[in-house]
Amino acid sequence: TQTIMTLFAQLDRDIRFETVRVNLDATTEKPALVVTLKDRALPSSYFRMAFTYQSTYSRHFVNGMAITPAVIIRGIPFKYSRLTVDAEAFDSPGVTIQFSQPFFDLLSITLYYSVYTDLDTWVVRASPDYLELSSAATAGLGISFYTWTGGEASLGCSYDRTPDDDYTGVISGSAVDDAFCLHAGLDLDTTNSPILPRFGFQNKIDLLYSLSVTDSQRAFAAVSIAGGAFMPMGDAVSVGLSWLGGTDLSPQGDCAWAAPLHYKPRLDDRMLFPGLLTQAERIGSHVFGTGLSIQYILNASTTTRNLPISALAEVSAGSSCQNADDFVLTSDRIHLTGCAGLGMRINDAFGVMVRAGATRNTASEWLPFFAIDLGSFGH
Repeated sequence: TQTIMTLFAQLDRDIRFETVRVNLDATTEKPALVVTLKDRALPSSYFRMAFTYQSTYSRHFVNGMAITPAVIIRGIPFKYSRLTVDAEAFDSPGVTIQFSQPFFDLLSITLYYSVYTDLDTWVVRASPDYLELSSAATAGLGISFYTWTGGEASLGCSYDRTPDDDYTGVISGSAVDDAFCLHAGLDLDTTNSPILPRFGFQNKIDLLYSLSVTDSQRAFAAVSIAGGAFMPMGDAVSVGLSWLGGTDLSPQGDCAWAAPLHYKPRLDDRMLFPGLLTQAERIGSHVFGTGLSIQYILNASTTTRNLPISALAEVSAGSSCQNADDFVLTSDRIHLTGCAGLGMRINDAFGVMVRAGATRNTASEWLPFFAIDLGSFGH
């Protein structure tokens, strides 16, 4: 039954199909499930809008909001060609232009160009305590292979232009203005929804290697992993285990082949760490985090369960190390988070979540916080 539900959820989210029907054929000697798919009549072009808002109230006030309108043009020059223009506003203004062409439902080739600025502000008594400002422009080519249900393997390359950032307490390799990077990734997602998933498995591995060619200034590498496993325990309760990690493969955070600051691994997952973490607690040469969550659907037995309202309880732990020698984990290198709250999934693209709890930082302080997330926060 769980396998059927997972398959149905994947087909239901596939934009190629307008309807998905599952029927039991009992006319044969061995009854069989019959899946009927109706192809969607793809529009030549359409408009979409995404919205994300996140804020944390504690000793500091951290706020972020993004509105991303997009225009998608299909069928030029071929039937399944797609040109997408995304324009993000407010805290991370930028533009992304992407052209994709699928082949035989097995792979897709994508050309893209993106330019953006990312601003992160911590406010104390109505005045900024510090600002994090970064920007980048990148152009690239990617090839995605759809090899199994919910899975994708990818290869690609990009040419990046990044500034010389400097964050307090973060050790990094010498800055580069230009980098030619090779990319590889492996992505698996069988969860029932990206927002407050109740069952399924997800894991994403990304590898980056910068070559010292043409205008690219030096070689460096980085590996990251993120995922989760979610298991229902009856009709109303589900348990989730999430993880996050990364390394730039350097013994010292500022050695000759250490990654520049822009490419350092980060603990930026608000599902695991909604509380306040400084730059050095979030960014490092080697990072890891894990968390356990329990979700109880309050309206599981009512007719409104298609809009699940859940009570949430979460605990997580993580660390960011600037040098490999720092990976001897002691209490002053690990930060902890515990929280509880409520969440509601309206659809796969919009949800609401409020949480309250406390974060123990690496200075052994417990800081209470209140966090709000709206929109497509699971994407």
